[in-house]
Amino acid sequence: MHQTIVIGLAVLLLAIVPWDGARSQQVVQVYRSIGGNQPLIRPVQITQSPSGSRLAICDKQGNRIYVIDTDGNPIWTIGSGSVVTQPVLLSFESDDALLYYVKQDQTVYRSREASPELPDTVATVTDSALEGLSIDRVIPLDKGLKGYLVLDQKKATVFRLKADFTLENKLILPGSRKGRLWAPTDMAVDLSGNIIVADEGNCPVQAFTANGKPLFCGSWNLTEAQRSWNASAVGVEPGEVIWVADVTNLYWRVFDRAGIQTAQYPFAPPLFSPNALTITADNLMYVADDNGAIIVLSLP
Repeated sequence: MHQTIVIGLAVLLLAIVPWDGARSQQVVQVYRSIGGNQPLIRPVQITQSPSGSRLAICDKQGNRIYVIDTDGNPIWTIGSGSVVTQPVLLSFESDDALLYYVKQDQTVYRSREASPELPDTVATVTDSALEGLSIDRVIPLDKGLKGYLVLDQKKATVFRLKADFTLENKLILPGSRKGRLWAPTDMAVDLSGNIIVADEGNCPVQAFTANGKPLFCGSWNLTEAQRSWNASAVGVEPGEVIWVADVTNLYWRVFDRAGIQTAQYPFAPPLFSPNALTITADNLMYVADDNGAIIVLSLP
């Protein structure tokens, strides 16, 4: 990784040894501000551009969305020239175009690098079936051309929306048993299109097919006591290894494609409250921490 010039960047070289002693990971960098001008308040979403060379970070409480390169250098910002109230990051449409949603307007906007403060209106969410929808996590299907997966944490539901942001169906419903969601926190999709959901009130991590059919509940092979933990964030490596943040015991749990836990790694300071993450092709994990930081981990 090239030298990064970011004011407010702390570089930590803390080795984290997994309990099985087989592999290790490192905290490489910590970003507490972007470009040194605006501190991160509560980053809640982070996603990669189609090329993987850029990241978008949504600081919902700070009313900003930042686009940076993978070295942490700021490229452009939404909300620096005009107030955008609690934006929700949707997805990159291309490396230089970003979609986001503003609930008070019920409107989806597109901002471009050349003029980030002059957004285009993409759609207005007027579908009565989506009244009161809270968009907390969004995953585009085929770059958004076939629609979007939306996680609503309050309704404990995963919706599938069409490309025009109308309802196609409800894929995963609320409930307290396997195959249902109680207090979902995060969502990811693997290369096969399976949906992985982290939960703080039910089975901590579950996998579903692209059509919402339950596949497995993570840690199903462990005892009930070992399954008693809460998950706050989830991500999938390019090799389809699943990483889940266990905020009950403050460590990462690693699962294979069958939902069997294969390793665990204690959190390293300053990581304590991960709420979103993305993993790059070169095995770097960028984690949005609730305490106002983006933490970069080098994965084994």
